[in-house]
Amino acid sequence: MIPTATARPVTAETFAQEVVQRSMEVPVLVDFWADWCAPCKTLSPILDRLAADYAGVLDVVKVNVDEEQMIAQQLGIRSLPTVKLISQGRIVDEFVGAQPEAQIREMLARHLPDAAAPGMGAEAEAEPAEERLARLEAAHQAKPDDAETSLELAEVLAMHGDTTRASDLLASLPVDAQTKDGAERVRAYVLFADALQDAPERAALEARLTETPDDHRARHQLAARLFSEGEHEAALEQLLELLARDRSFDDAIARRSLVAAFNILGSTSELTGRYRRRMSSVLL
Repeated sequence: MIPTATARPVTAETFAQEVVQRSMEVPVLVDFWADWCAPCKTLSPILDRLAADYAGVLDVVKVNVDEEQMIAQQLGIRSLPTVKLISQGRIVDEFVGAQPEAQIREMLARHLPDAAAPGMGAEAEAEPAEERLARLEAAHQAKPDDAETSLELAEVLAMHGDTTRASDLLASLPVDAQTKDGAERVRAYVLFADALQDAPERAALEARLTETPDDHRARHQLAARLFSEGEHEAALEQLLELLARDRSFDDAIARRSLVAAFNILGSTSELTGRYRRRMSSVLL
């Protein structure tokens, strides 16, 4: 099957072949959209560019939820646009809403580490993220009291590890802005970034846990490492294990990290729903 240069439509009849089976060869990015959805139209040209840039290493397809309601129901689609990345027949990452192109490329980079887009080296791939940060910095300097810009800047800073500045920006926002979803995501990114400070590499953490399964700090660091690398389900498993072993460790860090992960994944994520239920079972 030769990938096309734009996101191509799939139906209930072709989904198994063009998504599930195809994902055994290359990851498949699936866009769930509708004609009446304005954010979907904003996202569409971005996905077309990704389809062209990553041709051969990533397939990009789209599902019209009005025409393919059965697929949407089976995958728990409740908000549009919803985009899921499927690899080896499993959902390995996802997002909801018209995300910036740089953020989507960052997500893909976690799963396609050796698959630079044609004509785009590592420096070029990083450029969109740098441009977004520069744009937000300039906007924030021009209007430092603009809560929406400040919140977006805080989220970008947190995503890139500048947790001190992100936290300071968040603290400077009005109280009502600090309760928005974006603010919760900032706190979530900060929590995971803090866990990774001075954390050993993944292999070292896994070896440490094999030798000492009750090393709760190592387990939490491993969960943060896995989550940052896009292995969300594996990270959630480690956090659930930590919760089961010692729910009070480090001021209930397992529960707080699970909630942080849910905030980043979004309320419509299948992983969020499934692991929130499992967390409740452990706590009860």
